[in-house]
Amino acid sequence: MQCLTSIVSYFQWRKVTVIYERSNTFSLDSDIISVLSDSLKSVDSTVEQHLAFPPINSLFDPEVAIEQEFRKLSTRRNRVFVVLQSSLQLATCVFQKAHQMGMLEKGFVWIISEEIASLLDSVDSSVIASMQGVIGYKTSFVDTSKLYKKFKIRFERSYLTKYPNDQGNPYPSLFALRAYDAVLAIGKAKKDSVGKLYSNMSNFVGLSGNISFRNGMIDQLPTFKIINVVGNGYRDLAFWSAEDGFSTKPPTQSGRKNDFVKLGPIYWPGSQQTVSRGFSSGVISQKPLRIGVPASGAFHPFVNVSFDEVHNKTFMTGFAVDVFRASLKYLPYDLPFTLIPFYGTYDELVHEIHRKRFDAAVGDINILEERYKWADFSQPYAKSEHVDDPEFGDSSLFQQVGTIFWFSFSLLLFAQKKPCSAAEFWIAVTR
Repeated sequence: MQCLTSIVSYFQWRKVTVIYERSNTFSLDSDIISVLSDSLKSVDSTVEQHLAFPPINSLFDPEVAIEQEFRKLSTRRNRVFVVLQSSLQLATCVFQKAHQMGMLEKGFVWIISEEIASLLDSVDSSVIASMQGVIGYKTSFVDTSKLYKKFKIRFERSYLTKYPNDQGNPYPSLFALRAYDAVLAIGKAKKDSVGKLYSNMSNFVGLSGNISFRNGMIDQLPTFKIINVVGNGYRDLAFWSAEDGFSTKPPTQSGRKNDFVKLGPIYWPGSQQTVSRGFSSGVISQKPLRIGVPASGAFHPFVNVSFDEVHNKTFMTGFAVDVFRASLKYLPYDLPFTLIPFYGTYDELVHEIHRKRFDAAVGDINILEERYKWADFSQPYAKSEHVDDPEFGDSSLFQQVGTIFWFSFSLLLFAQKKPCSAAEFWIAVTR
């Protein structure tokens, strides 16, 4: 869960939708979601929704069931999906249906946990083709040792003998290696009584890595490999451990903690080159925001509305407009908008906003904090007005942006009401 949380935090996604297959123990499912939710809260993110499928062998028609649930998800704005707990069979159906329904196009993010990522070597090309752009994490182990190479040859021979017509790759997954190591560990302790079996297990180097015990428990945190599904398989992006975070090499080889590791370049769904914001504003409403721009202000360097008769086009420029456009880049989703010149007073513009002719005016920070809340522009922006919504990231950032907005807004307000004194101008600037 810490590794998954680190991935979500790195890309600054504020909401995720979790998809999982119910196990035989319902309480275990609840615990997994609870642990993930608590972990995400530490990085200002949250589980917006979790979609639980019953075991796939209990579904009469898995494809129909998955499609029905995915149609419900398509009405929501969140675009970050995590396949947290699933059999390979259900995960295969999930991605093939998601690919068919256009949910692996630009703007979408899919993350797979170790349960699926560690089995990618065993799936055929049709499954990989439906997972292009997916990222995930899997336990890292040394696959260059003589012990592993010898076991791999024996495993492949045995597998092909038993399943000669299988189209998948006959490679041993992590779970096969762990099963082998578990039997080996028990074999080392079989000379003791059953009651002391676990306490007498010795430390050794297994196929899945170094196996060590303390008080009858495995005493080693795993190192994960961050992967990106692309082409006919996947490529490695980085390593992650609880102690060092992301690193370019396994912690045992890195020698020191990396201060900053860039994950990339990444092949995202739909061949997107940039990181998806994980959010879509067009699902609920396709209409752009109507932003009123004061056209009669005296401070033209801040807001200036001009009309080009040759091209029959209105231009809106100035510091406040530039700040507004730049601030939209910090939103975790695309926000369509239209700038509309307003030739009355600013008080009249505020009145028109309350009448819902406009959604907001240049200079208002509230539209960045809550998409559909009507703002009261007659009151100065204060820290108490800030809404702490994890969807919008670091609150300090928006406090800084709010200060800039209020700076330009104050000048506009003074310009509309009356000429201001030097003291009033200084108060407006320093606020």
